[in-house]
Amino acid sequence: MIQMNLQAKDRKLIMGRGVQIQQMKKVMDSLNDCMASDVLDIRDPEELEVYGNEKQPGVQITSYVFEVCDSLLNIGPCGNISIGEPAFLSEEFNNNPDLDLELVTTAGYGKNGALCVLQRTIRPQIVTTFTLPGCSNMWTVKIRRDGTMVLQTGHEINEIDNTGFATHCPTVYAGNLGNNKYIVQVTTVAIRLLHGAKQLQHVPMDIGSPIVHVSSADPYISLMTTDGQVITLMLREARGVAKLVVSKSTLANNPPVSTICMYKDTSGLFTNKIPEEFTQIPPHKWKMKMICYMEKQILKCHLSIFPPPKPKVYYNWWKKYLTPNKPTYWLFVVRDNSNLEIYSIPDFKLSFYVTNLCFGYKVLVDSLESVTLNQSISTSDSHIQHNYQVKELLMIGLGNNGSRPLLLVRLDNDLYIYEVFRFPRGNLKLRFKKLKLNIIYSPNMTGRIDTENSDFFAIQERIVKLRYFDNISGYNGVFICGSNPHWLFLTSRGELRTHAMVIDGEVLSFAAFNNINCPQGFLYFNKKSELREVSCQHT
Repeated sequence: MIQMNLQAKDRKLIMGRGVQIQQMKKVMDSLNDCMASDVLDIRDPEELEVYGNEKQPGVQITSYVFEVCDSLLNIGPCGNISIGEPAFLSEEFNNNPDLDLELVTTAGYGKNGALCVLQRTIRPQIVTTFTLPGCSNMWTVKIRRDGTMVLQTGHEINEIDNTGFATHCPTVYAGNLGNNKYIVQVTTVAIRLLHGAKQLQHVPMDIGSPIVHVSSADPYISLMTTDGQVITLMLREARGVAKLVVSKSTLANNPPVSTICMYKDTSGLFTNKIPEEFTQIPPHKWKMKMICYMEKQILKCHLSIFPPPKPKVYYNWWKKYLTPNKPTYWLFVVRDNSNLEIYSIPDFKLSFYVTNLCFGYKVLVDSLESVTLNQSISTSDSHIQHNYQVKELLMIGLGNNGSRPLLLVRLDNDLYIYEVFRFPRGNLKLRFKKLKLNIIYSPNMTGRIDTENSDFFAIQERIVKLRYFDNISGYNGVFICGSNPHWLFLTSRGELRTHAMVIDGEVLSFAAFNNINCPQGFLYFNKKSELREVSCQHT
């Protein structure tokens, strides 16, 4: 027998804990009493689908079949490790002074053992190389000095004439509209709409300043001039006739616009209404989840005592998540004072406003309610913003149906990447969260092309470095040009991955490419003015 001598305060503490435990037990017992013991009391559509109802009973399971649905890659435990040169390397990289080495390690155990080959960067498998001096940008149409060269891709890449494209002046942008049915070419002074080699429309843009930057999201296309004007056009098809129509709505030109980006949203996040299924519960606060769970069970108990009218039960409720959202269109604008403005298209309503985007805040918050749009900035702030001016903007939607929107902001020597998340306050029910990614951005170091054409020089300063691609070896993402080029992917599990591609040095421009010899590949220009055609079969 063990004799215990407890002080009064110890006895009170133990008794107090006993009371707390007893009270918690009573609460859990009451929650268990509120649990639905009859299928008729189940009103949750998820539970009904599992257990059935009076009209559709549950199925009795008599046998089980287990299948592997997914697996996670793991290279541990590692045994021996060795270093060596890669087995497959294009001949163009054999004379590189810096060796691109690989690590080989033994991994796993027993029947799950394997050899793992680890590499630091992506090494492109070069198919062909063409030397095209003077080219500074690349789409289907290439720019060569103060003109434009059109190349046709088939079994080979050949220069062709009589295409309907303007070749006597620099091309600022070339792309597709109308679900890839039409081609649009933008020069410094005009826009051409083509159907194949046939020109459908020629729109002169006599606005007192040359066009230097273009962004499009089918069927819209926005143009920006050197003095910061923004003009938006829309493709219209009526009775089999397609034409570009200039929007009557315009943006103010004070302060001047420094860069733009047109965005087509299919995620459903760009909205001024919160969906019914949205709940404001932080995922890391499990205590809040438990409180909400208890409240839900108490509410079920209350409903069992005072049952409301039976609501409609919707089966296959999960199908609504597979229904594509109605696309909406938005124009992102950054002005010389580094303020970000987001306009809804086609009404050009200002829906989101961020001051000093160049500072790289961790969270971008809508400032429409607290900031006067016409307020002036001090000289010191103006000096800071000039040194950290936003050079380029790219808003994209990655993942299934563009469900994960990302905002990329490029400065002279820096790169910010933001992810959109839902937020219950503000005009647009969203905010932007800054992501931590291991990308060290470095601008192109190659000298500018010598030319006496001032318009062409202005275009050089606006060359797009953030290149979106939608199908390269089945992936979509962004290629970041520069002296330290990178790939940005979204994996099938929803993880953002970055991979460097420094084996060929500086990359000036980039474009996705697909033909019989290079399916789902890409093209890029290096600093030696060499156009590389790359296959992704061994990338």
